[in-house]
Amino acid sequence: MIARRQIRRSLHCIALAVAALTGVGPVHAQSVVLDPALGNGASLGNGPTYSITETMGRTIGTNLFHSFDRFSLLGGETAEFSTAGAIENILARVTGGTVSTIDGTIRAPANLFFLNPSGIVFNSGATLDVNGAFHASTADYLRMGSMAFYVDESQASGSLPSVFSIDPGVLLDAADTFGFLTESPGAITINEGSLGSSDGGRIALVGGDTTMTGGELFAEGGRIDVASVGSPGEAVLTDTGVSTSSFARMGTLRLGGDAALDVSESFVRRDGAGRVIIRAGRLEMDAATLSAGAIFAGGGVIDIDVSSGLFLTNGSWIRSWSDGEGEASPIRIVAGEIEIRGGSEIGSRAGGSGRGGDVTIDASQSILISDPEGSSPFGTGVESTVFFGEGSAGDIAITAPSLTMERGHISANVQSTILRDVETSGRAGNIRIQTDLLSMSDDATIQNNTNNSAPPTPGSGTDTEIRIRPLDPLADSVIHLAGGSSIRSRARDSSQDTSNILLEATEVRLKEGSNVSATVSSGPASAGDVEIVVDHLSLEGGAFIESEALWSSTGNAGDIKVLARESVSLDNDDGGVRTQISSTNRGTGASGQISWV
Repeated sequence: MIARRQIRRSLHCIALAVAALTGVGPVHAQSVVLDPALGNGASLGNGPTYSITETMGRTIGTNLFHSFDRFSLLGGETAEFSTAGAIENILARVTGGTVSTIDGTIRAPANLFFLNPSGIVFNSGATLDVNGAFHASTADYLRMGSMAFYVDESQASGSLPSVFSIDPGVLLDAADTFGFLTESPGAITINEGSLGSSDGGRIALVGGDTTMTGGELFAEGGRIDVASVGSPGEAVLTDTGVSTSSFARMGTLRLGGDAALDVSESFVRRDGAGRVIIRAGRLEMDAATLSAGAIFAGGGVIDIDVSSGLFLTNGSWIRSWSDGEGEASPIRIVAGEIEIRGGSEIGSRAGGSGRGGDVTIDASQSILISDPEGSSPFGTGVESTVFFGEGSAGDIAITAPSLTMERGHISANVQSTILRDVETSGRAGNIRIQTDLLSMSDDATIQNNTNNSAPPTPGSGTDTEIRIRPLDPLADSVIHLAGGSSIRSRARDSSQDTSNILLEATEVRLKEGSNVSATVSSGPASAGDVEIVVDHLSLEGGAFIESEALWSSTGNAGDIKVLARESVSLDNDDGGVRTQISSTNRGTGASGQISWV
C-alpha cells in the first residue's frame, strides 16, 4: 500500500515538473472562493496555493470558523489553512450549493472539520496534510453542545441556535455531532485517492451514500470512522463508536476496485492497531479490504454495524492480524443479512506470540458463506487462526436465525509451526454458534484444529469446544450436513487434546459422507468428546459420528453421548460406505464410551 502511494505521488510530481518547464498549464476559474459572511472578505486569488489565514474567518474560543462559496482543488493545487493563536479546531463550510471536488492537497495545523451538504469527491490527486483529526461531512450542521455551526444560517432554530449568536469569548463544547436535515443527504466519493494519517490520527467520513473505488483510507494506529446515513438525524462521534440511532434510514457504503481501509500499527509509534468504526444500512465490498494489524502492541477494534446487510464478494476481506507480541484486534459485526462469497473472508490471524482476535458476528436475518466454484485456495468464510506462530487462536461467536454454508469454512485453528522449528503453547479457539437452521453442503467445514503444539501455558485453559445450539430454544431447529461436509476437531503432533463437540437441535441430519468428528492423528493428545442432544437423529449415505485416535497417537479416543428424545436412524444402504457412530483407538491409548439416552 505504501509503495502504491509513493508511485502515485512520484508521477504527480513529474507531471507538475513537466508543466513548469513547458510553461503550459490550465487556465481555470478560481477553485476556492470565500463566502463574505465571515472574515474580512479577502480574495484568495487563482492558486495554485490558496492561503487561508485566520483573519479570513471568525474565532470563537479555540475554534476558527471559515465559510466558502466554492471549495474545490485541481491537481497540483493546495488549500493551506493557517492560524496565529491557540486554535484547536478549524471548521469550514461550503455554502454555494456546488460539490467540492478535491484533486489537490488540504493542509491544516489543527483538527479540520469540512462540511458541504452538496457532496464531496476526492480524486486520485487528493492528499491530506493535517496536524490533527480530519472530518469530511455532507451534514447541514455541526452541533457543539447547545449550539451549532450551520452551513445555512437560516436553518438555525431557537432550540439549537447558531454559534454566531453568542459572545466570541464563550467556550464551545466539542464538535462531535453531525446533523442532517434533508431526506437525501449528500454523497461522499473517493476515486483512487489516498487519504490518511501516519501519526495515530483520526479520519471521519460522515455523509449520505459513500463510495470508494480504489485508493486508500489509512490511519496508522489511529481511527477511521465512516457513517453513511439516509434520512434526517444526528450522527454522534463518541470515544468508542458512532451513534446513529436517530436515523430512520441508513445509507450505503460501497468499497470496490481494490479499495483499502487500514488502521494497522505504525512502525514508528509502536502503540498497537487502531480502530475502524462503520455505520451504514449496507456495506458492499467487491475486491476490497479492511484491516487492522499489530506487531508490537495490542489494542484496536474493527466494529461494523450495518442494519440491512454486509456483502463481501470477489476476494474481499475484513481482517485483523498480529505478527509479533501484540494481540490481534477483535472484530465485531452486527448486520441484517450477511453474504460472504467468492474467496472473501472475515477473520483474524496471528503469526507471532500474540493471540488471534475474537470474531463476533450477529445477523438478525441470515448468513450465507458460499464458494461453490472453489475460487480461492485460501477458502471463503470466517476464521481466527494462528499461522506459524506461538499464540492462541481467538474465539468465534456467530448468531443468526439461519446459517448456510456452500463449500465455505468457519475455522479457529492453530496451524503447524514446523517451518520455524518451534512448538506452540497456544490453543485452538472456541467456536460457538446459535442458529435455528444450519445447512452445510459441498465439503463445507466448521473446525478447530491444533498442529505441532506443546503443553499449554499454565492458566491459558485447555478445554475448548465447538458448540452449536438453537437461537430460539422453543422453536424447531435443524442441523443438516450433506455433500461431505463436516463439523470437526483435529490434532496432529499435539500435546493438547482436541475440542469437545456439542450439537443441540430438534433434528440433526447427516448424509452423503458428512461427519461430526474429533480426531487425533499423532502425538500424546486425546480426542475430544462428542455430544448430540436432539429429538430426531438420522445418518445415511456413509455419514458418521466419531471420536478417534489414529495409529501414531498415544492418547485416548473420546466419549460419544447421544440424547435422542424420539428417534435415531442409521441407513447403511450406501453402496458399501458404512454409516456409523463410533469411538475408536487405533494407537496405544483407550477407546471412549458410547452412550444412548
